[in-house]
Amino acid sequence: VGLALPQQAIALLLTRIGSGRHAKGQQLTLLAEFYDLVSEYLQDHSAVGISNFHVMDSGGQSAKVLLIKALVIPAIHDPSVVVFAPANALALDDVAASQRGRDKLDWKHQLEYLLMKEERIEQLATTSTQSSWLDLSVSSAAALQLPLPLRGSKKHKHATDPPPVYMVGEAVYVEFTVKNPLAVEVVLKQLHLFGSVQGSSNSSSSCSTSIDFPVSQDERGVAVVAVDRQDIALPPHAEAVVRLSVVPHDVGVVRIQGVRWALNAHVHGEHTFDLPGMLLQDSLESRATRARAPNTTLVCDIQPAMPWLGVSFTRDGNPLPTPLTCLEGEVLTLDLHVANKGSYALSHLTLVCSSWLYVVEGVAAGGDDDDAVVTSRVVGASGHVTTLPTLTLNPNESKSFKVHCSSRTLGPQQVRFLFRYANANNSTRRVVPVEFEIEVLKGLTVSHAIHPSYNDITEYVLALSIHNGRKDSTKEPVPSMTIQSVTSWSSSWKIQPFQNASDVPSSLVPPRPASVLQWQESSTLYFRVSRRVDGDVANTVRLGGEVSPVLFPCAEFLCLDHAASRITALKQSKALATGGSTSSQSHALRSIQSVRRENQGHLHPPTKNHGEIADSGRVKPTSREALLVSPE
Repeated sequence: VGLALPQQAIALLLTRIGSGRHAKGQQLTLLAEFYDLVSEYLQDHSAVGISNFHVMDSGGQSAKVLLIKALVIPAIHDPSVVVFAPANALALDDVAASQRGRDKLDWKHQLEYLLMKEERIEQLATTSTQSSWLDLSVSSAAALQLPLPLRGSKKHKHATDPPPVYMVGEAVYVEFTVKNPLAVEVVLKQLHLFGSVQGSSNSSSSCSTSIDFPVSQDERGVAVVAVDRQDIALPPHAEAVVRLSVVPHDVGVVRIQGVRWALNAHVHGEHTFDLPGMLLQDSLESRATRARAPNTTLVCDIQPAMPWLGVSFTRDGNPLPTPLTCLEGEVLTLDLHVANKGSYALSHLTLVCSSWLYVVEGVAAGGDDDDAVVTSRVVGASGHVTTLPTLTLNPNESKSFKVHCSSRTLGPQQVRFLFRYANANNSTRRVVPVEFEIEVLKGLTVSHAIHPSYNDITEYVLALSIHNGRKDSTKEPVPSMTIQSVTSWSSSWKIQPFQNASDVPSSLVPPRPASVLQWQESSTLYFRVSRRVDGDVANTVRLGGEVSPVLFPCAEFLCLDHAASRITALKQSKALATGGSTSSQSHALRSIQSVRRENQGHLHPPTKNHGEIADSGRVKPTSREALLVSPE
């Protein structure tokens, strides 16, 4: 073709290279000819006649470069474009995947509704004298004056999703798929995003017109957007997922148009994203013409700077495995790391989790002075919400906490936390969802029964039936589990062990204690239940052997279990009262002892003694005082 028509020659070479009909050696030869032709063209010609070609100054050693728009080396798949701003400053790996499957984030709305409900229960129970904690916990949304939870169909499930939030100083990520159509390796240098930005009326910048990035600056000479640049190498016929970012430094509207890169010192490529909008169904004309709404995915409305929370969980200094394995009822101690990566102070941190029971220790790691002590408080009646009202994180400050967790559900499951935080004056709030997988195996299961004592009419006999559900597949060197102690919590009763009838003769092998259970074994332990006269509330019975120190707050977990059982019992009683008939209630299994106790209760109403709380409805179910309240 020669240099008589250089632009047409360059276009023809691009067509031949991208056709894929040549072998690897032929493609290398065509690429070398293409680069030489562009270099000679830039030295002798400056006029551009093809719309996709643009000659511009590079600002480096090479005076001019040829920018080829819609260059297909590499090929960029537009439907794969995802724009997101990570809510969690310490976890950026799975954000784009969660944005592609937005159905997986429906649980975030459920936890937000649970948080709103528990805060409403806390408000009504503490301010009104007519409201009971337990009654409020089973009340409907209408009774609590709350909006109904989102239960729309699949057609409208995303209609109420709020638009993405982008903040000043926080990165906006764009992820897309690139493919090398050639049989030779292609190296892309200085791969970066380009677009335009327009300052708002309340912006610190005085510019109101649209300016381009990454090369443009505002009137103060400051870069309006910081652009991430990457170099990647694509093997022959390979695909890769590229993640680029831009960081806005002022309030305004950032419009991301596409991506640019350099093939060599003289050839630059450009690709403009083309994302179709949603099909309009508002009129027959729109349906007939298949009109589409504007796609605002690449339009980012930048809001003022805020604190930016980063959350991560570790165990013994290592990341959590997938899945995290534990036993039923086992208390795991995890390390919760929180960090403020934003520009302003962070406060009012609140945790929400309904997947398992958890307790947050009130002392932050890293200091023993008064400033390092952070108190935690349970919000609501169920124990699913915990707030840290005294925690404040300055920019680039981080702290760690001990979180004790326990699951009561067998099998694989997803543990989901929601962290809500705000700025210093609590005027603006943000949330961070965190999710990880666990698998709960069978462990010890405990059931109890109360029997009358035939020796003392003032005592009872407590029978604890314990079953070890673990199997041989655990591959443990010592296939046994030992019950070291039993702790009771009551202001009226205490448990005591029975005395051994006789010692085992020395000539016989001592039997294995009933508190040591091997795989798939069961045992029943009996204790005396007698009246308490010392005024204490807790007592512990050791079952032999060396008792390991308790490294978790046992009383707090007892309070959470007690609150869950009280709420479940109230729900069942209300369901039975509203939906069950009198005949079905009369056929419920009852023991003769329960009938006698009920008759004695009607004749002699119980009196509150030993500090027992009189009004059980005014006691918070998750508090220690609730353990001293009789369910009746």
